[in-house]
Amino acid sequence: MPKDLLSDARLRTASRERDGVFLPDGGGLRFRLLDPSSNHPKGARLAEFHFKLKRVDGTYLSTSVHLGTLGDSFNDDKGKTRSFTLADAREARNAARELVAQGIDPREHARLARAEKVEEQRRRLSELDTRRTVRQAFEKWRDLYLAAHRKDAGVFVQGMFERYVFPTVGELPLESLRRAQVTDLLDAITSTGKRRTANATLSALRQFMRWCVVRDWLTADPTLALSKAAFGGNLKPRERTLSVLEIVELRDKLPTAELHERLISALWLILATGCRVGELSGARVADFDIEGRTWLIPETKNGSPHLVHLSDFALGHVRHLIELRG
Repeated sequence: MPKDLLSDARLRTASRERDGVFLPDGGGLRFRLLDPSSNHPKGARLAEFHFKLKRVDGTYLSTSVHLGTLGDSFNDDKGKTRSFTLADAREARNAARELVAQGIDPREHARLARAEKVEEQRRRLSELDTRRTVRQAFEKWRDLYLAAHRKDAGVFVQGMFERYVFPTVGELPLESLRRAQVTDLLDAITSTGKRRTANATLSALRQFMRWCVVRDWLTADPTLALSKAAFGGNLKPRERTLSVLEIVELRDKLPTAELHERLISALWLILATGCRVGELSGARVADFDIEGRTWLIPETKNGSPHLVHLSDFALGHVRHLIELRG
């Protein structure tokens, strides 16, 4: 049977009264002409593909499948929404003819495709329901690991993540995190001159990612090929101390720094005793002997306890911190 017998102009001017119910285009494609309606003042033109299909039992199925309505909105193969045209009808007819030639019912094929699409949407929604963001995964790491293995229960690491990690990748799904995003946030820290902070952030991220990989939350560690040399570099231990003038300047500027008085007292206590931040943040009230003017640090960096004798200045700030703690 000849194909492509119609033109756009012929379809636009066709009418049910003059041309009848069907207007054939050949190759099994025909247009059903409907009466005028509010949506189609000149009458709708429904594209149909009429076909015969031999069944398994040897009998024939003679029926038609709806392909689309001229002028109605539809989504093409490229995902673009536009009006259904004569060319689209012919393309759909050709695809249906190929299926019939293979012994496949185009209607069943379309139903199967719709069912597969629905199932794929359900699967994706299910994945979205179970996806963890970087922040959510960190909270699990904090509660299950840091709380048990860090003296400060992970407070320091959480502060680091809140400042340098979460603003850029905190709400990303954990499994979508890539090395480029990690390097970008580390480069941003390094660009401000905070090389030690960049290295510390990388170390914490590496521990966090490996913890997630073990739980199968990640298939690969995005920090695996990263080294401190690429960011903060290999830094020597700090040996610099504050001069007397710098301490005086610090004393004068701290009251105007808009810091909580608890933080100011903690800073002065660190300077007065030479203790580490982690040692002070993990200290308990019971570790301080106010009468004996001492502070027992149960475990230092070398694993041994250390007794700190407190000066009047240091003892004053210890008392202040205990008062603030209430």
